[in-house]
Amino acid sequence: MIMRPDHEPDGAFISKSVAQEAQELGQRVRDARRHQGMSQEELAFAADVSPRTVFAIEQGKPTVRFDMLARVLAAVGLQLSAEARDKVWIPREW
Repeated sequence: MIMRPDHEPDGAFISKSVAQEAQELGQRVRDARRHQGMSQEELAFAADVSPRTVFAIEQGKPTVRFDMLARVLAAVGLQLSAEARDKVWIPREW
């Protein structure tokens, strides 16, 4: 059985769900874009992605391709960083 990381069954822990993290990241992108006075279309052009991709990122869609996310982040002056979690999601069975 494969357990999804957005659920917390007995014995499997995460500090935040993937969906929550994607929503927070989307909000940061939206705030940075607005701070720079850019429309979604202007950001899409600057990042060489579709406006639909910018919309998906800002809405917190957790399945956006990494390369597209990285280009959008760079276009608004943001970057990803990896930090240790206080709890780790571990599948109990495959």
